[in-house]
Amino acid sequence: MQTGVGSRALEKQAAGSNTLSRFKTEMLTTEENQRGLEQLNAA
Repeated sequence: MQTGVGSRALEKQAAGSNTLSRFKTEMLTTEENQRGLEQLNAA
């Protein structure tokens, strides 16, 4: 079976949940993303 990720990904660990939470918070709180979330909630 062929691996679906690059060989480098096999050597590295995935990001921790704390890192992912920080990333999501930073991304979702940008002004552009806030507007997009507001539009989704209005639908």
